[in-house]
Amino acid sequence: MDKELKRLFDEDQQECLNPPHDGTPEHEAFRKRIKDRIAKAQLLLNRAKLFCGEDYFHACILSIHGDCPEDFWQAYQLGLKSVDLNYNAAKKYVAAAYDKWLMTRVNLKN
Repeated sequence: MDKELKRLFDEDQQECLNPPHDGTPEHEAFRKRIKDRIAKAQLLLNRAKLFCGEDYFHACILSIHGDCPEDFWQAYQLGLKSVDLNYNAAKKYVAAAYDKWLMTRVNLKN
């Protein structure tokens, strides 16, 4: 397991337990930290090294907490990779990421 991806995941999980209210400066800072974690995870994944299914799961969860269709699609793809590597706990998150992506696609067309 990649220690840096795990650290980003743990930070994300802790912070998402009690998010600040929408529309507040704290919420804006919270959303920026999420985007920063997603970007850091992507940089880690772009390195030419092997990752296990749990690593892809951690990156999937980070991306699920994003706020745009690209984040949700990335979460879906990362979740699929996690399942492909036999990390079956990711299955329901693959479905959740795909659902979030579809919902944003529908909203974009309205």
